[in-house]
Amino acid sequence: MSLAKITCIGFEEYLQADGRSLFDKATFPPEIPKQDLVDRVLMRTGEFECVYSNPEFMIGAVGTWAKSFYHTFDKWVKALEVEYAPLENYNRTEIWTDKADSTTTSENHSDTGGTDTNKVSAYDAADFVNKDQMISSSETDSDGETVLDGKTHHEGHLYGNIGVTSSQELLEAELSVARFNLYDQIADLFIKEFCVCVY
Repeated sequence: MSLAKITCIGFEEYLQADGRSLFDKATFPPEIPKQDLVDRVLMRTGEFECVYSNPEFMIGAVGTWAKSFYHTFDKWVKALEVEYAPLENYNRTEIWTDKADSTTTSENHSDTGGTDTNKVSAYDAADFVNKDQMISSSETDSDGETVLDGKTHHEGHLYGNIGVTSSQELLEAELSVARFNLYDQIADLFIKEFCVCVY
């Protein structure tokens, strides 16, 4: 008795005859072109046998798998889109606001006044007597307050290599990141979930 194995490629070819696909119910982040990903997954699965033999169940299972990993795929996409300087391992922004308050109070008071008396003497007397008298008085008060309220704003951006890692090591790490292939990572998860990896 011969046993025929059902592969993902075989499933896909069988379903495409009716215009369907194993990935009909699978949704991925919009930044990932679905058809490109499907092509890569099918290429990576090769002739591996599928763990499920029912095509309808397999379509639903692939949809559930994609939904359960949607957040992971989205995080991978966002992480790969982060902009950074590959040869810098230090990047910090500092913002300071200094506030200066000052209040000056002044108070002045002055009094002025006096008496002016005019005297005259009679034509037949030697002594002077008061003719008229004028009394004057004035007072001045002044209060003042000066308030200074000021703010000074400072910003600093510190970046570069702080020396714990050499530029060559940072470059090696950047090349390793550049080798990260999103399609292959997703395909590996698919293979682990749906394929019997017998070489």
